Amino acid sequence: MGGVAVVTLATWLLVRSLQRPSEPLPPGPPKRPIIGNILLMDPEKGWETFHQWSKELNCPLVSLTGLGKTIIITNSLDSAKTILERSLASDRPQLMTMNELVGWKNSLIFSPFNDVWKRQRRLFHQVIGTRSSLTKYDAMKEIVAAKFVANLMEEPGKLEEHCHTFAGDLILRVTYGYVSKGYDPMIKMAEEITDAASEFGAPGKWLVDIFPLLRYVPDWFPGTGWKQAVKEQHDNVQKLMNTPYEWVKKEIDEGRAGPSFASELLSERNISEEELFAIKSAGSLFAGGAHTTVWAAYAFMKMICLHPEIQDRAQTEIDSVVGSDRLPLVNDMDSCPYTWACCLEALRWNVLLPLAVPHLAMDDSSYEGYLIPKGTIIISNLWAIARDESVYPDPYTIKPERYLGANPQRSPQDWVFGFGRRACPGRLMALESMFTVCATTLATMRISQKVRDGIPVPIDTTQTAGLASRPTPFEYEIKPRSEQAKSLVYDAVLAQ
Repeated sequence: MGGVAVVTLATWLLVRSLQRPSEPLPPGPPKRPIIGNILLMDPEKGWETFHQWSKELNCPLVSLTGLGKTIIITNSLDSAKTILERSLASDRPQLMTMNELVGWKNSLIFSPFNDVWKRQRRLFHQVIGTRSSLTKYDAMKEIVAAKFVANLMEEPGKLEEHCHTFAGDLILRVTYGYVSKGYDPMIKMAEEITDAASEFGAPGKWLVDIFPLLRYVPDWFPGTGWKQAVKEQHDNVQKLMNTPYEWVKKEIDEGRAGPSFASELLSERNISEEELFAIKSAGSLFAGGAHTTVWAAYAFMKMICLHPEIQDRAQTEIDSVVGSDRLPLVNDMDSCPYTWACCLEALRWNVLLPLAVPHLAMDDSSYEGYLIPKGTIIISNLWAIARDESVYPDPYTIKPERYLGANPQRSPQDWVFGFGRRACPGRLMALESMFTVCATTLATMRISQKVRDGIPVPIDTTQTAGLASRPTPFEYEIKPRSEQAKSLVYDAVLAQ
């Protein structure tokens, strides 16, 4: 019997050794029994904490474990691209709050990696995913950019509001063919939902994401006020999906619909249920796209206000290429490399989704000897990538010229919109619209630091907390560069 016991024990130990991964997890902060270190996640500005841990541990990957979950954060461009561009990392974690309770589960951004998602992705790519597919929207981008500048001329103290109006107007036109009237209720609705999504989607924000059974706790139980907030957000998400869809459907039925993503799909044929949902879920892209476009433009304005020498050089280039008899066009982008570099530097300087949208590992893989187990939530720290000195020497200095010359540094467009098959399908639209509005502003306006009692008002260069971050407000002065510039802008707006 003793021999049998020894053989049995030896066999069990052998099996355990074979099952145990040969590679370790990436390093992480100190752990506690049972809960590990997963509760150390900072739900406010986790990107700064993760970056600091990565430096202290001298490793581009940081792992958090506990309560049956593993989270790995990539803090370098190489680690993010190597891991996240594999098809094995194309899934999304299904967070209880965002996906199940609020209702983002089947939207293109948060959907699991499945056949429905693949078909939706293909639809979006066909309509807005290539330069040729976007050409028909060029006039829209140019008109909306002119309206933005006209609004600045009329009400120069409302830069932030005008950025919202510009972005919302553009995305609504492209997605649904809806022409907004100023700071439109539909734009406001999308902004409020995006702000709430930023709060709900912040990693580590909600205990129900770690303990899913908390969803079944009765509403009357103490400490369940979060359930009412979730219900309100769920209702708002449904409204975001249905309101613009019902509007464009009515426009098509009455023969008034202009070109848009939704009308293109609805008008051509009898659409499938999946295509119908893709049109409705375009609302999520509208909300996300509006956030990116609003704050990218705002960050650009803040950057050139801080650095008048950058504004001078960009305006000289615009004047040389465009002249004084017309406004910039989308097609001027390739002829204005410095202005384009300014757009890229604004995206790097103020990363708008600092922790991106998490991926989920669908199978075991590894990176530089570290294990990434199946089921791991993978967070890409884009804020840290923007400060990766191996990619961007002197990362805390604003230098648009870093993307120019014989040896340009890596363009932020390679990572700021995500990685692999989960990269944002509307990134070309976002980049072209950002260039157009920034170039139009440079051609016609001059922005400078606010001066009070003879002293320039300091500009705060930090950004807000949350999943979807933004530049902090700043004080400024802005005025037209000339009467000719004013005439060009007003003529363009009247001609639409």
